[in-house]
Amino acid sequence: MIPDLKRALNSPSVTKFLQTLDERTKFLTGNIFQIGLNVSRNYRVTSRSGTSFSIKLPLIILDREYELNTLIESLTMFSDPIVLRNHVVTPFVSLVPWHGKRNFLYPMFSQELGRLVQSGIYFRWRKYKNVAMQRVSAQSVLTRKDFRSFSAKKMSNPVREIHSGEANSVSFKAINLLSTPIAFWDGFVSYLWYNEIASRYFRYGRQILNNQEKLGITRHDALYLLLMNPVQTTLPIGLNTSRNNYSTRELQTLVERDVINCQRKTAFISVSENVLAEKDFLDKKYPSKKLYLGRTALETARVGWSFTDVGGVTTSSQVSRVHRNFQVLMSSGIYGKLKKEMAENTFLERQPVDPIVLANWGKLAHSLELSSSAIENLRQEYSQTNNSGRLIRRMVEEWHSLNQNPSVENFCCVLKNENFKYVAEKIEVRKNPIDGERIQHSLGEAIRFHGRKNELQEIRKFYSSNRSPVYIHGPPGFGKTELAFCFCRNILESRDTMDRNANIIVLQGESEEKLFSSITKLWKEVRKEKVPAPSFHIDQINCLSNLSGKTIVVVDNVDDQYVGYTEVISRLKKEGCFVLVTTRNINCVDSGSDASYPSIDLEEFSRETAIEFVNYRLSGENQKDVVKLCVELGDWPLALVKAVAFIRHQKRAEFYGKSYNARQYCLELAKSPVAILLSSNSNEATLGKTLGLCIERLDRDQVDGSVAVRQPLQELLPRT
Repeated sequence: MIPDLKRALNSPSVTKFLQTLDERTKFLTGNIFQIGLNVSRNYRVTSRSGTSFSIKLPLIILDREYELNTLIESLTMFSDPIVLRNHVVTPFVSLVPWHGKRNFLYPMFSQELGRLVQSGIYFRWRKYKNVAMQRVSAQSVLTRKDFRSFSAKKMSNPVREIHSGEANSVSFKAINLLSTPIAFWDGFVSYLWYNEIASRYFRYGRQILNNQEKLGITRHDALYLLLMNPVQTTLPIGLNTSRNNYSTRELQTLVERDVINCQRKTAFISVSENVLAEKDFLDKKYPSKKLYLGRTALETARVGWSFTDVGGVTTSSQVSRVHRNFQVLMSSGIYGKLKKEMAENTFLERQPVDPIVLANWGKLAHSLELSSSAIENLRQEYSQTNNSGRLIRRMVEEWHSLNQNPSVENFCCVLKNENFKYVAEKIEVRKNPIDGERIQHSLGEAIRFHGRKNELQEIRKFYSSNRSPVYIHGPPGFGKTELAFCFCRNILESRDTMDRNANIIVLQGESEEKLFSSITKLWKEVRKEKVPAPSFHIDQINCLSNLSGKTIVVVDNVDDQYVGYTEVISRLKKEGCFVLVTTRNINCVDSGSDASYPSIDLEEFSRETAIEFVNYRLSGENQKDVVKLCVELGDWPLALVKAVAFIRHQKRAEFYGKSYNARQYCLELAKSPVAILLSSNSNEATLGKTLGLCIERLDRDQVDGSVAVRQPLQELLPRT
């Protein structure tokens, strides 16, 4: 591999390193304990090429886990070296799945084997097997006293290890692979994906170069050569090569998502029946995807069967009945059909993966509450080439064309466009309660609510005195809707029978159209019948008179003044409803009425609530770092939400890993150059910092579409 790497990387420093590595790498063979003894006593060691040489410390050992541990055991037994372990796995990974014959034992065996592997029991057995192999290697090298000491030490270590008493549930077959790896028989079945493909490429390329005078490369030869080139990655996007505990379902999900998301050209290569079964599965589960099937085979081979003679069970032709019947199955085509059916049945219990869709456009259109993970999802979906991706490009372009005023209202206008109706429905992530449904049915298990105890008590007083509507006012991200829903849950959990049986109704108040649409759905929910044709939306509110008991109505997100809102509120009060209205702009609602209604202005979290909020969503953080994060962000809920989302995303990222924490986020926040350009408003400055970090991440990624996505996001930053 080293010569090919030197040609492909084209870097002088890396080339020099690879040249030195090539010169200094030695391949040793023999008893591992004997090698360790020779190295410790400075004896000469024989390499694979037959030459002998001496090895002096320090040295670097690169090998499989068992050989590495065994050699270190022998070195530490005969000498006292300092061992530095590097647990990073090289990218040349060979995955070894199990292989079994498909007979009546196959379903039971594969499922139970999957449970053993997933629960860790199989790996515990493998440890004992490795211990037994080490004892065999050490027995011929060590003295009897040293061997007894070594055996006692190796047998006592695994016993002291603590393992989970309950295995994880496994619901898939262990041998249900998406892509069939290359297998060969050498006393046992071995699977080598990358190595075998690379060796075929070099062998095939050498054959072409050796016949230059007769060179007649066909289109088929060129395609085969390109597909076998090691430059073509055989690992799916998102595979972490340093992780060694992937399950079959996780690998299958990564490969399938690669195929359907069209982020790069992908070819699925396998035997013919598996290719046909895979294409049939993808066509059924992803009808919007167009998959192409090759007409010619990349490589053909004849496969034969051998039958053992069984004495006394033969026909007059000296051929066993099994052999003769199998010939009939082959010649009639029945075996071919059975083989195809077996491949198709492999996917009977398989479910399609969740595609990577744009998870936060609906939330962006609703309140521009973007987190770093939302921007990452946006970037991924923006680079798609499927129908949704093209529509989203048009949505972004149309929104960006309104750069004179790239506001929430303008983006909502884009979403209302009939051309984008399907995409808007598909990517909507904020699942508000169904209009007219009770809150306990629509919200289900809501996230934990933090703080706002005083505000809840105020709403309770207004509820007891039947003073409404009550306006809950605050900037985006302060928890207005969550506060209203939390109050409704408290009512439904009350000891009072009337409160427990209260009717909870949610109406969407973003616009006149949405409000009247909610009222129409409310009529259908209460009356259980179609709306009469000559019916006005406001008149439909009288359906509330059919409800028994108390009724609480939440009118959510009334941010603009429009015709009909005041009359709807009056009719709701006339029906005896307690009304809660959430809004960001307290001046735009009910401005034409002389009546003064109570309002609750939400402010930043208290320090204790902010710390509780961060600790609930970030486990294992240092409390000093949590307090510092809350201080830096001014206990502002929206900024804390964005900061927590950014930290959790970095923890999941391959580059940072779990080491990323709140302290590093505060350091990045302090270095952010965006903060210098911000206005004096503390909330705007904090929002600018958090959005600035997300924009910097887009700049670092330099992925197709990131620049176009960055421009509208840049408009969201507060201006001086």
